[in-house]
Amino acid sequence: MGRSGRWALVDQVLANASNALLVFLIAGGSSPQSFGRFAVGYATLAFAVGVWRNGLSYQVSLTSGSPDELPIETGRAVAASLAAAPAVAIPVLLITGLGSGGDAALAWGLALAVPFVLTQDTLRFSSVAAGDGQTAVFSDAVWSAFLLVAVALRFNGYGATPVIALWLVGAITATAVIMRRRRVLPLFRGSLGWIAHSWKGRAHLVAGSVVAGLSVPVTAALVAMLAGPDVTGGLAGAGLLMAPTNSLVAFLGLTLIARSAAAARPQKRGMFARAGLLTAALTLVWGLLLLFIPDPLGAALLGDTWYLSKQALPVIGPQYAVGVLAQVATLRLVSAGSNRAVHVTSWVLGLVRVIAGATAALAFGTVLSVATGEACAMLIWLACTLWFIHRIR
Repeated sequence: MGRSGRWALVDQVLANASNALLVFLIAGGSSPQSFGRFAVGYATLAFAVGVWRNGLSYQVSLTSGSPDELPIETGRAVAASLAAAPAVAIPVLLITGLGSGGDAALAWGLALAVPFVLTQDTLRFSSVAAGDGQTAVFSDAVWSAFLLVAVALRFNGYGATPVIALWLVGAITATAVIMRRRRVLPLFRGSLGWIAHSWKGRAHLVAGSVVAGLSVPVTAALVAMLAGPDVTGGLAGAGLLMAPTNSLVAFLGLTLIARSAAAARPQKRGMFARAGLLTAALTLVWGLLLLFIPDPLGAALLGDTWYLSKQALPVIGPQYAVGVLAQVATLRLVSAGSNRAVHVTSWVLGLVRVIAGATAALAFGTVLSVATGEACAMLIWLACTLWFIHRIR
């Protein structure tokens, strides 16, 4: 891992930690109803960021080998982020603010932050692609500093409103900082032609990301209906225990495509293989350590949900490890420009995940059985991506 890669890892850990801190601060400063609404709105925003990365940020990373093209691609991506923001902000506002328990301050805070969240995340990828990972770290550190102020306010009895306000100001400031340091401005001129030229490839990535992403809540809803919400809660708790591995996976998405753009073809194969195997091994080790969590500690972390979540621990590590390999294989397809293959594999993952989860819930109705079904879905997804990789060699 080079110097830029180490900065990128620090940045990803910092970003994930600040996101988790925001959720904990809002949870502690709002009613269960308001936090529930916030959680759905925040999940919607996170889903949009994931789709945006697939459709735009990864494409910015692919230009890392072209110093003259990267600033232009980045400027157009920033313009697209600002233009697309209302399509995300309006649903976030409605989901978070309407209905029983809706909190107007939380809703407006999330909605107003959307253009800055999309822009800052895109510029993080551009910074790493340019070998300037420290700029991404500095931007996220500025954002995190505002949350540290929010922590002090929470300890002094303030509620969720000043927390979301500080987070919003932090988003604006962090975006301004990274735009200034990268010397990037929105490039609207020629953007329509740019979109028209590449819309088919981007559409494959976006559509696949939407299908794979939506399969998670659809499966959870089916499992809750067929096996009970306690099973869904147990699975969610087990996933929460595996959350530290998500930083590693997100880090690979932030760096691998950018590094592969300037690498020779034989080097690409080895680069992705080493990264996937190492991350999968670390994921397995983490999953193994979870098996030794004593019940008092597990209950302190998850409450009564722990006793259901622990049923999934024997398979959760292998499940996530296989998922890591499949995600790295998907990044390899993106780096090769095989967007249609990514589209197909995402559909395979989405459909198999729903079918496996619903079947396990209906036939057995236990946390372990549904987790095993998810592991089988990961294996099929991995096999499918490896088959496409074999075809592009």
